[in-house]
Amino acid sequence: MIFVAASINDIMNNLIFTGFVVLISIFLSRLINSLISYKRRFSKSVLWKSNLMSLAISYGIWALLIFTLGLPFGIFFPLTWHILLVVLFFGINWILGKKLRKNEMNKSLIGLEARLIERKEFLTRSDEKLRQDRILLKIQDLVTYFYTEEGIVKAVEGVSFQIYEDEVLGLVGETGCGKSVTALSILQLIRPPGEIVGGKVLFQGVDLLNDPEVVMQKYRGNQITMIFQDPLNSLNPVMKVGAQITEVFLNHKMDELYAEAAQFTQENDLVKAKKESIKQLLKQLKNEIDMTKGGLNKSGEIEYQEEVPTKEQIDTEIIANIRQKEDNLTAVLDEMVELKKKIKDLKKKGNIFAVADRWAAKIIRDVGISDPEQIVNRYPHELSGGMRQRVMIAIALSCSPKLLIADEPTTALDVTIQAQILELMKRLQKEYKTSILMITHDLGLISEICDRVAVMYSGYIVEYGSIFKLFKNPLHPYTHGLIQAIPRVEKKVENLKTIPGMVPNLIYPPSGCRFHPRCEYRFEPCDTINPVQIETEPGYFVACHLYDSKYKDLALKAREKAKNNKQEVIA
Repeated sequence: MIFVAASINDIMNNLIFTGFVVLISIFLSRLINSLISYKRRFSKSVLWKSNLMSLAISYGIWALLIFTLGLPFGIFFPLTWHILLVVLFFGINWILGKKLRKNEMNKSLIGLEARLIERKEFLTRSDEKLRQDRILLKIQDLVTYFYTEEGIVKAVEGVSFQIYEDEVLGLVGETGCGKSVTALSILQLIRPPGEIVGGKVLFQGVDLLNDPEVVMQKYRGNQITMIFQDPLNSLNPVMKVGAQITEVFLNHKMDELYAEAAQFTQENDLVKAKKESIKQLLKQLKNEIDMTKGGLNKSGEIEYQEEVPTKEQIDTEIIANIRQKEDNLTAVLDEMVELKKKIKDLKKKGNIFAVADRWAAKIIRDVGISDPEQIVNRYPHELSGGMRQRVMIAIALSCSPKLLIADEPTTALDVTIQAQILELMKRLQKEYKTSILMITHDLGLISEICDRVAVMYSGYIVEYGSIFKLFKNPLHPYTHGLIQAIPRVEKKVENLKTIPGMVPNLIYPPSGCRFHPRCEYRFEPCDTINPVQIETEPGYFVACHLYDSKYKDLALKAREKAKNNKQEVIA
């Protein structure tokens, strides 16, 4: 290929042609890079190698085309032209690739940014909910202690948050921070030595903790339900799945069961009335047939003749009349058999237990379990982990509750089943118009399903508000540390970032802010004064002295000190 072109015009024609080939090659290389690298979320080094490979293949195809087309005309590019074109080819692709790769890598962070942008419209909806006062559940200064021999475990300290209608609120934090205790306190399921010391739990304006007229059994399992962590231990091992679902209906939906059963009872009464009329019709038809075949005595009863007349003696019209009446009699007898079957079926359906069984089969089908008629007759140990969790969701949603508390519903499941359960909960949440309190320690799960999030640490809510704002710009040092600890696919690091220190003992918690022993920004008031929740934006709260106007100067110095310490560590 080291030849000189015949003329300038031939060179210009080749340049125009190769320009189109270069543009097509750029497009193909970017397409290959997107399909192979972005979709599979490879690292940056693999992205660069795949880009070089696709460019080399594209350039090879281009060079082969030029050589093949140049043979008939004796037109070839000199080596210097090829070198210049290679530099131009790879240069353009490198510039394009650098810009596009940055966008691709940002979008490939577990799909988080795309999901957050999609949910950005929730900020407007949240403001509307604030104005319309559509608060479903309001927790105010909830305090729950456990009185043990070693000391008092201060599990929940002054927790406050709100859940609006038709929204999903995430409650996230490390193991032992008080998430599950908060949920159990809402339902008043705290067992001794635990005790709800103070606070308010306002559900649709009714104080469930302090109102003496409140009967929790009317709320628990009906308007407020809960999915527990381990379905195998939560389900009764000696009761069939169907019986455990119907138990919920029999406890909370008796009026509805009787109402539906009454519909079948009314229909049954109509069918019975029709059956009686058909009985009369049968009797009449039999009499008419007998009267036609025989004669009547003076008392009006049928008098049968000893000798049956021959066909020649019977008029043709009489024979036709008898046959028609016999056909009618057969049809009425068949209808009577069908009515008896229908009466028997309606009698079964008119039983409230039969109605509850049908409802149980329907809710099992709704949660994505096929062949519900067989599943209702199985015991929990006969089902897989994913199916048991679906049964738990079915029990929780059976009464169409206003609030569903999901306490780490995907912890014991593999990744594939987790995704299915999350999709199921999102679908059912829209279908049943149920608000959800999602308790988990998985920020990825929070980003998938939640609208707002409350971050909990050592019994306190430290940050609380829109999920979009929290993931985009976390304010509390603990929240920032949690997000920084998430592995990044675009960065290759030897060690993941961690939050130094250990979770404090809740029997002997540190004074002041409970996070201050592990906080890199701590300053003078942190170890003595407990921070209060500060509303930095409408509907967004953080409990940290860094954002308290009283300590503005001290907070600025703490930030500068932390920044200098980071620079020293890097150096």
